[in-house]
Amino acid sequence: MITRSLLVMSLALFAHSSFAVLPDDDKLKVAREHLLNKASRNLVNTGGMCLDVSGDVNRAGTHVKTFNCNKAVNQKWKLKSGRLVNKAGKCLDVAGDVNRGGTIVQIWDCNNAPNQKWRLEKQRLVNGGGKCLDVSGDIKKSGNKVQIWDCNNAPNQKWSFR
Repeated sequence: MITRSLLVMSLALFAHSSFAVLPDDDKLKVAREHLLNKASRNLVNTGGMCLDVSGDVNRAGTHVKTFNCNKAVNQKWKLKSGRLVNKAGKCLDVAGDVNRGGTIVQIWDCNNAPNQKWRLEKQRLVNGGGKCLDVSGDIKKSGNKVQIWDCNNAPNQKWSFR
């Protein structure tokens, strides 16, 4: 038989245990971003192609395209503080108007401009202007340009870290 004082002590211990504390949405978002920031990984589209810096990963203005996935540094990215940062520390940057569909992306020195803001939303990378990172053309073809476009549910806007 459980005495009243034993029951009260058990409830008090339970209330102070880690089981009683569940993270809120903000804490979960911070934890998720922390995990994404831990390591640079390939950013892969649904066609199996990787987001690739086509040239010098250190030179601002270098264009980004799709390419067969490999372990090279020009395909390593991490989502850090709302920016996509490559292994060399350059940011994925919209080369012009963040609101105009068809504008290409490049790498650039990181700053706080809206053309470098990205968030992962339902497998889409949405920029600071509300446009999505988009593969122009066949998603399974190497060498396609990467641009921004009106967000939709097409496979050419789906990305995942691997």
